[in-house]
Amino acid sequence: MGTLHDVSRISGLSIATVSKYLNGIKVKPQNEEKIKRAIEESNYSVNFFAKSLKTKRSMTVGVLIPNMASAFYSSVISRVEQIFAPKGYNLLVSGYANDGIQENSKFLSLLSRKVDALLVAPERLSEQSVAAARANGTPVLFFDTKRDIDAIGSVVTDNYDACKAVTARLIESGFSKITVLLPSTVYSTTNERRQGCLDAAAQLGRSRTLETLGTPGDISGAYERTRALLDAGRPEVIFALSSSTFLGALMAVSDAGLKIPEDIAFIGYDNKQISKIYTPNISLVYQPVDDIAQAIYGELSALMAGDAGNGRIVIRSRITYTDSIRKFA
Repeated sequence: MGTLHDVSRISGLSIATVSKYLNGIKVKPQNEEKIKRAIEESNYSVNFFAKSLKTKRSMTVGVLIPNMASAFYSSVISRVEQIFAPKGYNLLVSGYANDGIQENSKFLSLLSRKVDALLVAPERLSEQSVAAARANGTPVLFFDTKRDIDAIGSVVTDNYDACKAVTARLIESGFSKITVLLPSTVYSTTNERRQGCLDAAAQLGRSRTLETLGTPGDISGAYERTRALLDAGRPEVIFALSSSTFLGALMAVSDAGLKIPEDIAFIGYDNKQISKIYTPNISLVYQPVDDIAQAIYGELSALMAGDAGNGRIVIRSRITYTDSIRKFA
């Protein structure tokens, strides 16, 4: 079994640098890779229980999200967990319904578990709850939200700008009947995406071109709502604003016997695997999960080390246009 000195010797880095990494403090990316290789080569293993006693840390990060079934949240949290695991950290994940009382209750419950930090995707989190975390000395980081409480740092994506760009592209391509499908449950990110679509149409003088349509947040609900839409008189193009809406709507289009893009054009959100199995591949707005998770890790590491962090970090979405939005006369 290797020792800390072995990791230092093999990596060519000081014990202090290796210790920083093992204690969840951010180091240079090139040093992180050297340490990972040295840990594997030396068969080094940390006694995380002893470490938690020594550092008086729980080695746990509390996570609070509004939708446990969300493919996006699951992907981000899974990647964050992978990044934190070599440092000995575990994630304690809790979900809440679209309910302010439950959200604040779950937040305070995680805080009572003596977690070392809290990662939260808030909707109705109160200033009092955040103040309780501050009083307890527990760092808080927001993600996937526009909420701005007491200068809490956040990691977000460019929901508004991405959807505005896509809508402008569709209008400029000649589409005159665009349906935007979005979950009926009101989340701040959904509102940002919707507003980006509406503003693009308004600025181009084409507000009547655009229809926004709420669907139940799950796949089956999106499927049924889309089938009803297609039966009533299909649009020229569907822009689905979430991964579940994307999948449900795509299944409905397929079951209706419609071809993309000959019968209807289509652009989705986030689900890269689904977009790639269709021919043509489905145009997509994708939130880069690894970039988001790495930013979250960096910010939480800094906050737990007593640093101020970087405030608000905006991760750019990736937009891929394919023949799925090619317009047929």
